[in-house]
Amino acid sequence: MHKTTSFYLPAFRPGQIKVSRLTIFLTLTVLFNCSLILYRNLHLTDHWWGVRHYTDLLAEGRGPSFLFLVWNLFLAWVPYGISLLIRPEQPRWWRYILLGAWLPFFPNAPYIITDLLHLQERLPVPLWYDMLTIFSFAWTGLIFGYLSLIRIQKHCFDQWGPVMSNLITAGVWLLAGLGIYIGRFLRWNSWDVLTSPRALVADLGSIFADPAVHWPAIGSGLLLSVLLFLGFATIREMR
Repeated sequence: MHKTTSFYLPAFRPGQIKVSRLTIFLTLTVLFNCSLILYRNLHLTDHWWGVRHYTDLLAEGRGPSFLFLVWNLFLAWVPYGISLLIRPEQPRWWRYILLGAWLPFFPNAPYIITDLLHLQERLPVPLWYDMLTIFSFAWTGLIFGYLSLIRIQKHCFDQWGPVMSNLITAGVWLLAGLGIYIGRFLRWNSWDVLTSPRALVADLGSIFADPAVHWPAIGSGLLLSVLLFLGFATIREMR
């Protein structure tokens, strides 16, 4: 006789999977943002008027707009997603790897604030609608950034105490301000840390080698850092 092998699958019971209210609200906010983009492209623009084939879009240079906000929001979610992976029971070397991956992606969260530079009148879309759309994405990205830093700060607090965690947080905001500048105006991406490290270091070195010439970089970075830190401190106190 041949023995038969049976596999036991535990029965699913309602209530075993619990979703926090924070996750629900974040999901609803992201869906709201995407719906703003979808409604803008399907109903408020003239991109699709007279389009009978996809070649019409290519020939006339027409197509969906503001999709870069969706990509930027995904990049803003990445540091939050990485922060969720860090656990105190993990090996120290693995936590350091996750922290090292989190840091270059963190500026992507508040970076969407600078997308307000794209705000201009684009008829037939009302200006207030584009303003609401960009602000909604920027706010969501900022929330992802704040939530990820709260988790990272807690991890640092548990590992090294309050003084070191506060110093690390302050350093993160300074680096975030600089990261936003080099991302918006120097057009570097987070993954360029791995793909083009020498060129990136050369650009950063030129900024600090001659501060008088690059005062907009230093000034805008500091102003953004102060603004983001004040918002972060306010939210921490509200919690």
